[in-house]
Amino acid sequence: MQTTNVLDQALMYFALGWSIVPVAMGTKKPPIPWERYQHEMPTEAKIVEWFRNKESNIGIVTGAVSRLVVLDVDVPGVSYNIDTPTVQTSRGYHYYFAYPPGATRINAVIQGLGELKGDGGLVIAPPSLHEGGRHRYTWIVPAGRPLAQLPERFLRLAGKKSAAEADLICEGERNATLARKAGTLRRAGMDEEDIAACLRAINLEQCSPPLDEREVDSIARSISRYPSGPREPEPDVREEAAPSLFGVAPGIADWLNTPAPDPDWLVDGMLHRHTTNMLDGLGGSGKSVLVNQLTLSLATGTPFLGLPTRESKVLVLNVEDPSNENHRRVRAVANAYRYDGVSEEKLRTGEDNVTFVSFQDLTVSPALRDKGNPTQTFEEICAFVNAWKPDLVVLDPLVYFYGGDENSTAEAITFFTLLRQLRTTVLLVHHQNKDAQKTGSIKTAARGSIVFIDQARTRMVLGDNQLQIAKINYRAPYTLNLTFKSGIWSLAKRTAQRSGGGERDDD
Repeated sequence: MQTTNVLDQALMYFALGWSIVPVAMGTKKPPIPWERYQHEMPTEAKIVEWFRNKESNIGIVTGAVSRLVVLDVDVPGVSYNIDTPTVQTSRGYHYYFAYPPGATRINAVIQGLGELKGDGGLVIAPPSLHEGGRHRYTWIVPAGRPLAQLPERFLRLAGKKSAAEADLICEGERNATLARKAGTLRRAGMDEEDIAACLRAINLEQCSPPLDEREVDSIARSISRYPSGPREPEPDVREEAAPSLFGVAPGIADWLNTPAPDPDWLVDGMLHRHTTNMLDGLGGSGKSVLVNQLTLSLATGTPFLGLPTRESKVLVLNVEDPSNENHRRVRAVANAYRYDGVSEEKLRTGEDNVTFVSFQDLTVSPALRDKGNPTQTFEEICAFVNAWKPDLVVLDPLVYFYGGDENSTAEAITFFTLLRQLRTTVLLVHHQNKDAQKTGSIKTAARGSIVFIDQARTRMVLGDNQLQIAKINYRAPYTLNLTFKSGIWSLAKRTAQRSGGGERDDD
């Protein structure tokens, strides 16, 4: 016979405000018509009728009726450390979240992970028996604990948008969207000045990040050249057949009549925003130390090897070392920065600007592709990048994230195309091949396809106490002479001849 514990649990869930229905043993389906309970709560008397002295499992109806969304994770080895009611299932976990404010309908499969159960959904709750009949659903984090807010990344993975994102105009869509809005305003009879004013407001409120105001005004000026009033159909079929992108790009007259924007550097003369870059060197050359220095310099807005930086948010994805080793290395760099005069206030500012992930502590593969298709790991990274908006993402080292044949030109092109979906600056930390030390040729030193070097806007090579900026698209290549001291790389002093003999050191 059914234990009273099941009835007690069902009533407890009801007291939490969750819509409860019975589920037939050995199945995941209610033996009753339950559509009405997707929209209204059952009565306490009905719950007692269903569960007293009857063999039934407990079903919790998800969605707006229970103000509840459940993430059903059913991939072995994948779990999340989230402080919210959590159930151990036969194949994974159920994570209970508060129903997002302003949502209308949430219920979707997240490829490679599981299902986001919202409106129209149902989950089996403890102490119900699994379909096999031997084990029970159990609480890991008990019911009654406050429900966490549903993380935005899960909405994005499910292809949903939060209410705040519904009107967001993302990078890659801004010019085309503003041009379309400008066309609508022009057909309504607005002149250039009014169109520009409207576009500036839309740009500031909805574009992420906003465009330069000069670019917005250029769009308004271009669209204002068209006649005002409703668009008349034109007999020229070429215009009808032309792709929409030809109505978006500014004409060369706009470029000649407006100042060109200055290069947008993260590290002055080294790393340009929204580009993919590469740092390569032999094993043990000190690449990871240099990456940690770059990370802290950007996070605190302090110079990196003497070059000015913009205070930035950095996401470091590290595969080769566990978190305790990365912890030690980052602290060592921070202590060296203190010794060099970086204030505690600056370092505290930088704490919130860095997210460091050590894949050795996780049970998921870091590969971003599987047979050419984006993996769940890549989708998770994309979701986090879209939410946190780091200025730089570091993949250290590249080989683990690549997920393919490094020597294949086609696969390399596919990989770099995938990286562009991150829509931020990327730094790939790469190994050199076995012949690099023998030949001394920088051009052929990096492992794999030449596409790696071709696609990198800046390529840095570390070795022999030098950081060679071997390729940079926005200025001439150059070399920084370094010295390793107090646990960090520093600029070496340059030696110059005195006019009267002897030597002097120039800082």
